[in-house]
Amino acid sequence: MAEAPDWASRAEGTTPETYRSMMGLERAGADVPPISMASSLAQTVQDMILKGVQVDGITEIQNWTQDFLTADFGLAGKMKSAGPAGNVGLVLEYLVRTYRGLLDNWKAGMWRGVGTAYMGAMEQFLQAGKVLYSYKGLAYNIGIATRMRRHWNRVYTPSAPDARMAWDLYRRGDWSRDDFVTYAAYDGWDDAGAELLDKLFSSHPSVLQAFDWWRRGYIGQPARNQFYFGQGWDPAYHERITDDLYHVPSSYELVRMADFVEIDQTWAIKQLKRARMKDEDIAKLWQMIELRPLREEVRGITSKYLWRYRMGRCLIEDLDAALILTGIKRKERELLTLKAELDYEDELIDEWVEILRWRFRTAVITDQEFLKGLIDLGIREEKANLMVELEKAMGYMGYY
Repeated sequence: MAEAPDWASRAEGTTPETYRSMMGLERAGADVPPISMASSLAQTVQDMILKGVQVDGITEIQNWTQDFLTADFGLAGKMKSAGPAGNVGLVLEYLVRTYRGLLDNWKAGMWRGVGTAYMGAMEQFLQAGKVLYSYKGLAYNIGIATRMRRHWNRVYTPSAPDARMAWDLYRRGDWSRDDFVTYAAYDGWDDAGAELLDKLFSSHPSVLQAFDWWRRGYIGQPARNQFYFGQGWDPAYHERITDDLYHVPSSYELVRMADFVEIDQTWAIKQLKRARMKDEDIAKLWQMIELRPLREEVRGITSKYLWRYRMGRCLIEDLDAALILTGIKRKERELLTLKAELDYEDELIDEWVEILRWRFRTAVITDQEFLKGLIDLGIREEKANLMVELEKAMGYMGYY
């Protein structure tokens, strides 16, 4: 085995030329110091061990991903159960437990050569920073920052009324017009701009107010349209707006109008549509408007036909046809027909009572036959007895 070169003695008095020669020997396959190879190998092994440790740590975090994502979801449920304001103690307990775990991850990361990587990964999953902000950041912002803002505002009074507020103070008499112009200048408005602001902020009649003034004769149509235009409506819509603002008769008003004037169907339906009623509602309402002013006439016709049927002067078919002609609906016709039948039966009973009474008066029948005849007609016995006794009291004794 060849003896290793004496690198230490060679190093003494080494010049650039000898160094290049040494490098040439190395490239030519000359012996290399064993320490160089061992050092490289050791570094390689160390790098491999370090990467293995890091990979193991990352794999461990990977395996715990689902557990990290679902961890401490119960905190939200507990806060809900604690009422509208939650329970601050639960949040503090969560933060202490979580951040202790995060610091443990920091320590593990330091040993594994990845610093705060493990801690950051876990914190991202747990969103502990947001909980910390909710617990402490908000408290600082509300309890300290807000009060300090008020303090420095009071010390330096940085705020000045803007142009709008200055105009309000001017219009309410607290400031002069010069004050308004001055503070408008602070917002960058010159005198001409302040004049425009004054006109812009001044009250402008609404569309309805302009229409009302026009109808009352206070303004003409050009002024009315100018106010429409000032409210942002193009001239193409002015007539449509005007038509929309006219009063539309309500359903009650239409019914009351129908009591005094005849209303045609076309006009009534147009008004009801302008009142934004549904078509099916319009159909029913029109029937009422059409018949309401004729109720007295309808009542007169129905009464007349009911009397005629009672007197036997028309058939039931004639009565029903007359009721249909008046526009009365089915249910009302049924009730009127029932009344007509009852009236007719009463009329027949009245005729028979009168016949029996005169038979008794002319001694054709006895008082007992008179009584039996009345009971056979369906008259209650108590009433029948009184009717017989009344005839006797009047002097009619009947046949004995």
